[in-house]
Amino acid sequence: MKNIIILISSIILISCISQKKKDSYVEIVNDYKDAINTNDYNIIKPHLSNSLKAENMDYISTWLQFYSYINYTGNKKLNAIQIDSTQYISDSTLVLFSTQIYKDKTKKPLKLTLLRKNNAWKIYKVDSFTPIDFTLITRASFTVEEIIGNSPRENIINLKVFDKLNYDSTTNIGYTVYYDSENHLKYVDLINSHLKVLDSLLLSQYKFKSINKDDFLVTNNNSNNVVTVGESSDIPWVISLPDGNSKNSVYLTEKMATTYSHEIIEGTLVDTYNLSNVKFRWFRDGLSEYLAYKLSLKIDPRSASSYFMHNRLGDYKLNKQDGHLLDWRGRSPNKVDDVGNLYGSKYIYENNNGQYGRAFMFFKKTFQENEEQLVNILASIYMEKQDMNIEKLLEIMSEELNTDVIQLLSNF
Repeated sequence: MKNIIILISSIILISCISQKKKDSYVEIVNDYKDAINTNDYNIIKPHLSNSLKAENMDYISTWLQFYSYINYTGNKKLNAIQIDSTQYISDSTLVLFSTQIYKDKTKKPLKLTLLRKNNAWKIYKVDSFTPIDFTLITRASFTVEEIIGNSPRENIINLKVFDKLNYDSTTNIGYTVYYDSENHLKYVDLINSHLKVLDSLLLSQYKFKSINKDDFLVTNNNSNNVVTVGESSDIPWVISLPDGNSKNSVYLTEKMATTYSHEIIEGTLVDTYNLSNVKFRWFRDGLSEYLAYKLSLKIDPRSASSYFMHNRLGDYKLNKQDGHLLDWRGRSPNKVDDVGNLYGSKYIYENNNGQYGRAFMFFKKTFQENEEQLVNILASIYMEKQDMNIEKLLEIMSEELNTDVIQLLSNF
């Protein structure tokens, strides 16, 4: 009789523990849904492990995208998350296989891996946190130590998320500028005046077929830890104005003349001229720098002198011929693209070879005396854009310039 009582007690205890485990992960799944639906990170925060990582995404990007997605008011809302099955890898590791059921009736699998630590389950791995047919892209400027550090779960709240759905806006000549204060309207007008000059430069002088017209958000938030969120290319570039009103116009004009004009031009080369492949990096960034320089001559001569003819020229002189510009890649090695024969002795990463300055000087020295050649090259690229590759681009340029462009580039 005593053994029977012990057995029954053990069964009850095991049942209670199992039920407690179940109640715990059901709560996590429900809070995951509610955090997304209410754009409230604090709901899911207690359930996150500091080692959270999404599949096919690095550690920092996981936190950046996850936090941004939760705070994005345009994210797709859920009716329910249905737990289909569970798998205990060990006493401390549990995998939840679930189905996200959205309010528009679409469904998507959700796989969460939970880690048990200090008697609590925490999410430490997720396959994906965005729905079908949705691309969340972030444009970010942040200090990793401040938002990640030793506890990203706690520190991520230092990241300011700008959601354009929450701001007023005005549209002029195809550009939409968002603003978080009525006091910014005069700066919106200034942005638009600069964009008109850029449009004229690209469409009239260089005969661009169209322009990739990015959005902008002008704000007084000066934190470095800013991220703008949204779908695809709809995300605005943030222009964070200085605290001093007297400096705002100067700062804004400088940024439009250098950074933002470069991004608009490069986006156009990617979208309109089909130059997205990493092997076109030297062309995209070099031409974008050169045309931004041409804009700065019109709207901000000081930047033309200091930013381009001093900084970029200095980079060029310091790093001349340090690796071949045709071997300029992204920020880190890519196993797919970085194979085969090189044009020079090495692939180039980051900006420690002064690539921007070298590519800028290539375009400036090559075309400043005969820009009609550049117009012709752009026209030819557009005609061939469906079949564009690096060999075809080099052929187009060599024919127009009547020289071997590969050899010409090696001089820079």
